[in-house]
Amino acid sequence: GGEDPIPSALIERFIEMSSVSADADTDQELHFSCAFSFPAVVKAVNKSDGGWEMLKDCFEQLCGSKHSNVRRTLSHSLHCLATTLPKEKVTSDLLHVFEQFLSDIEEVRVGVLKGLAEFLGVLEPKMRESYLHTLTDIFENSSQLNWRMRHIVALQLPSLLLLFSSSSIRTSLLPLIINLVRDPVSSVRSASFHAVSTLLSKDDKKITSEIAGALRELAGSGTFTDRVVFLGVLIVLVETRE
Repeated sequence: GGEDPIPSALIERFIEMSSVSADADTDQELHFSCAFSFPAVVKAVNKSDGGWEMLKDCFEQLCGSKHSNVRRTLSHSLHCLATTLPKEKVTSDLLHVFEQFLSDIEEVRVGVLKGLAEFLGVLEPKMRESYLHTLTDIFENSSQLNWRMRHIVALQLPSLLLLFSSSSIRTSLLPLIINLVRDPVSSVRSASFHAVSTLLSKDDKKITSEIAGALRELAGSGTFTDRVVFLGVLIVLVETRE
């Protein structure tokens, strides 16, 4: 037989715990604990009739917490909720939180970015395309000193490239990747090499031509760092094709 449904009394108790005033330190810890266990609770009640509907207001309340550690915890698990809930619930109940967290403080944004490919992968293609600007915005609006965000995006790119059409990749992601391989921070450059390999596997003549041009430029550069980048990309290309 199937698993026994979670008793509604337990769900109600969880909702009560997450709804108490968060003024005292103990209440703040309670909210943090609720946020931390929220994805598991959703997974447990998701198959029950009206399970998510019972938790939806509680989720909104936790996402609007004035305590950044509560919002940060939820931002790291937003992609887990997206892959658990039906698609229409992701669109109606998670999308605005996704946008809210992307404009939050850095520690909250980081959580969303780490699960970006998984979250966007759940959306319908047309809606997914509308969030491409999110990636370019990160680079336009963040300081050159803020390399952490660029590093997270660079690591996500191979997965993100599988989600978008060739035309979207050419206009938005390709210029981003070419900038990343020449990033001033070494770990960001290295993290972007696998994205170049994924791009070339797309077998798109225009993309291949642009990448080849960028690699020739790096190989012939008078800058030692550029030539090292060229070798780094080459090593990854050889490794991924073995």
